[in-house]
Amino acid sequence: MIPAGARVHFVGIGGAGMSAIASVLIARGYAVSGSDLRESEITRRLRAAGARIQIGHAPEHVEPGQVVVISRAVPEANVEVQMARRSGVQVLHRAEMLGSLMEGMRSIAIVGTHGKTTTTSMIARVLERAGRDPTVLIGGEVDDFGGNARAGHGEDLVAEVDESDGSLLRVAPQIAVVTNIDATDHLDYYGSIEQVLETFGRFLTRLPADGLAVVCADAAAGGTLVAGLRGSGGARAVTYGLAPESDYAGRILEMAGFRTAFEVRRGRDLLGTVTLSVPGEYNVQNALGALAVGLELGVPFASAADSLMTFRSVQRRFTVRGEVGGVLVVDDYAHNPTKVRALLQATRRCWPQSRIIAVFQPHRYSRTQTVGPQFADAFDPAHEVIVTELYAADEPSVPGIDAGIIVRAVRARRPVQYIADAAQVVAALAERVGPGDLVLTIGAGDVWKIGDGLLASLRARAAGVQEHG
Repeated sequence: MIPAGARVHFVGIGGAGMSAIASVLIARGYAVSGSDLRESEITRRLRAAGARIQIGHAPEHVEPGQVVVISRAVPEANVEVQMARRSGVQVLHRAEMLGSLMEGMRSIAIVGTHGKTTTTSMIARVLERAGRDPTVLIGGEVDDFGGNARAGHGEDLVAEVDESDGSLLRVAPQIAVVTNIDATDHLDYYGSIEQVLETFGRFLTRLPADGLAVVCADAAAGGTLVAGLRGSGGARAVTYGLAPESDYAGRILEMAGFRTAFEVRRGRDLLGTVTLSVPGEYNVQNALGALAVGLELGVPFASAADSLMTFRSVQRRFTVRGEVGGVLVVDDYAHNPTKVRALLQATRRCWPQSRIIAVFQPHRYSRTQTVGPQFADAFDPAHEVIVTELYAADEPSVPGIDAGIIVRAVRARRPVQYIADAAQVVAALAERVGPGDLVLTIGAGDVWKIGDGLLASLRARAAGVQEHG
């Protein structure tokens, strides 16, 4: 446990996970400082909340008596990390600080290669609307509480936990939710799906004897994890999903546009019907995970269902950027083959009359190198596909690795257009879109700017038509 009133310094405070922890610490009265390479909305928000933030890294930012927090994104050669090591200042990994926050609370950790941000948000909403006033830490911006963290006064702490670097083994929650395990994700760190499964299995064994594992049964690895946990005599496990044998089983009744309705059974008992205002089969799975947690904690079904009915999606998770002249522009964070495929399948199913135009921005050299060819059939549900230049994030370029890997894989199955420059993508879209079209910008980088540019172009054109009409 970090002593009350301790001074905590975050190296890379603008990151999603780091800033969420910093927000909760500020609310709890800790003196928080941090540094980041660039100013952002997140750093401005933290500064307004009371954090002392420097742009750029420098040794003098580290002071005696502080606790310094780092993440995998911060190299050991960072000058602030080096100063902390030389000065004997305590250095903690982000997950260790999260584990410290969990102490003394009923902690609920959500892990999984996809679905965890939305599932975490849904669980938070179910508990908050039930009057439990949870503390929440999420890897995305949530409209419900205007950021990625909420400092509550109840006994529950709900946290999205990063599994990408194995640091989930640094936390020991009371309840663990496993949304999914994708064989194409995080292989740059783990090397194989077998190693991913082994790590998730070890994570579940960290649950206390009276703890609870809530596992998605629709995931291919879900049954393996549950069987392993039950075989070890560890914590109790329940499953959720669209598979009929799930402990909390859903059956989709309707999917049309932003309306999705499904019924929920617990064993043979029909609990009722839930209506969501977010589309897609995967959001039904996310909601079932939230329902399972809520019901296991004693939240009445009616309360949980009402909470989910008014749930608004996390930013960059099928976020509507706007609609002009009957052209709907939506943005989504999907960035690996499984997520892209699920996103487009859901869009095609929920908007069957629309022409779906997918604009994809590949993310990271390492991911493109590892799973690029697996994008071949990911875009099959779309009517048209445009691929843009690769978004490197913080990675150096790798010779021979570029967006062409994905373009060639997709082109082997269907037509695809490669347009590197964002402005040219906007121009091309503006020429071809019309009423009833749905343009979906996809990727973990800044591809959303293309959607905004298209909307601006369409508005300008509409204004010009009216002016000359």
